[in-house]
Amino acid sequence: MTKAFCNCKNLTHLYLDLLDIDWFADLLRHLYLPALTHLYMPLVEDTSVLDNRDGEAKTWFVIEFLEQHQETLMVFHLLNAANDREKVKQLWYRVKTWLSIEEIRIDLKHTEELFLEIGQGLEWTQTADFLGIDGRDQWGRGLCLARLDRFDLTNIHKGFMFDYTWQKLKILVLNPQLTWNFGLLPEPNDHLSPRVRESE
Repeated sequence: MTKAFCNCKNLTHLYLDLLDIDWFADLLRHLYLPALTHLYMPLVEDTSVLDNRDGEAKTWFVIEFLEQHQETLMVFHLLNAANDREKVKQLWYRVKTWLSIEEIRIDLKHTEELFLEIGQGLEWTQTADFLGIDGRDQWGRGLCLARLDRFDLTNIHKGFMFDYTWQKLKILVLNPQLTWNFGLLPEPNDHLSPRVRESE
């Protein structure tokens, strides 16, 4: 697979979703795409790293791949960010000098870990808490776009928009009755999208 990518010198957009592939780390270690501008991938761990005392050790290969493409990379979408807030924070601390968190997308009905058995209406504050840490550090403060799919608008928390996490928000997309779409990165605002036709 790595050899096949050698012919992709002009590749600008790459979507990798290989959660169950053991050699994901090896692929990224040997992969260099000189024109890469947009990267979509999950945060996965290197299964060959046995010592877990250093939480960053298992995901170091992702950081190295990002830094290797630092000069060209403009957009990095972490596909499974909501599954492990601590790992996302560790990643952010490594790349925060040149990559900022500007967008978050949460799907309430299809995010297993983050919203498991929480109280009614708390999904609003829990999303803000995901981007915040003790002491109100700058983690998540650059957020300017939030897309919240299948959130119950009748239970919106009254203090939702007053949380410091949302202060720089410019675009808020709410899709409370969004139909599920298995397409690759479907655009919800496209006039041909089944999502738009469903909400009409």
